[in-house]
Amino acid sequence: MAAARKESLQHVHGEVLEIGFGCGHSLAYYPGTIRSLTAVDKSGEMLKRASRRITGADINVTVYFADAAHMPFADQSYDCVVSHMTLCSLADIEGALLEVRRVLKLGGTFTFLEHGLSPESSIRKWQNRWNPIQKFISDGCHCNRRIDDLITAAGMQIETLKTYHMGDAPRVLDYMYQGTAIKGADTMEHHTQTAERKEK
Repeated sequence: MAAARKESLQHVHGEVLEIGFGCGHSLAYYPGTIRSLTAVDKSGEMLKRASRRITGADINVTVYFADAAHMPFADQSYDCVVSHMTLCSLADIEGALLEVRRVLKLGGTFTFLEHGLSPESSIRKWQNRWNPIQKFISDGCHCNRRIDDLITAAGMQIETLKTYHMGDAPRVLDYMYQGTAIKGADTMEHHTQTAERKEK
């Protein structure tokens, strides 16, 4: 995962938010182009484990104990939002991705590195069969989420996407989605329409 994390983060810049920060494994791979990093996780234990990495980091890190689907940040606060191996485990993934779009500045970038649903029918069949067990043994992790479709459904535009088998895990778990999505002008209209529907 080290090489994939480094490649995923190479163009991240400015004010950055990472959801599902966990133990802070991605911290070592952030480039010097970022001004600050806001780290969000709903697990206090994970954030506690990350404290040593945060203390030794060369960048300013602010930690928030929060659910990605309910973040305490103003609209259009961040240049980039990062998610590494997090979308698989979010209970309210739709809500979290709507929050990602909300806090991104217009033209901001969502950078993701996630495992999910394979396009190969034989693997996909076993992913769907295995998923209930995977959720039970891995703290809510899903192995059959179509990551790019979920991001698009939240109103962000996929800009780059690379999919591949990582090769160092069982096939039901190692199909990767790595890429970026943009909050464009037309996603602002999508946000307004979604908010209006929720109010009704």
